[in-house]
Amino acid sequence: GVRRGGERERRHDDLVAGADARGQEPEVRARGAGVDGHAGPSAGDLLAASPDDEIAVSQASGTDGNVEVSVYSRVDIDPFGRITWGRQTTFPVFAANEIIDGFAVTTDGATVAVGPVTPLGNGIVAGSASGTPVVRVVDATGLVVADWLTYPPQTNGGTSVAVANLDGVGNAEIVTVPYTGP
Repeated sequence: GVRRGGERERRHDDLVAGADARGQEPEVRARGAGVDGHAGPSAGDLLAASPDDEIAVSQASGTDGNVEVSVYSRVDIDPFGRITWGRQTTFPVFAANEIIDGFAVTTDGATVAVGPVTPLGNGIVAGSASGTPVVRVVDATGLVVADWLTYPPQTNGGTSVAVANLDGVGNAEIVTVPYTGP
């Protein structure tokens, strides 16, 4: 399911998510065409004007290295408690063959986590789902805050990411592990 800082793989173009009133885990369904490769969501408070958490979803158009992140917010809740989400913004997070730390980024998607990782608060951490093992931190508008190579480039397996306050001091840490695929 979609959890704060969690991830789940799905292909998508438009996202519809719902949870019933009994508190069951939300279901994330993908619908639409035009995307291929890895896609995964993470929830967190990204838009200051919204009282609810938003969902950040990575999507790829194929294995060419172009990966986008879309941010969705709650639009409606039906009488059964199912939530409909509407896309607020979409921006590129990785571009085909862009250079990070001297290496061309090759990936077919991204793992994402949301948390307090920017100077102004919550942002999105994206790790390559395959290829060059890199991480990029962006704010809710897609402005790059930081990026780096996480493992030796010859590992060529991507990077899974998570955000958590591991030491209890109050600042979130970014956790990375090699991504091994679905």
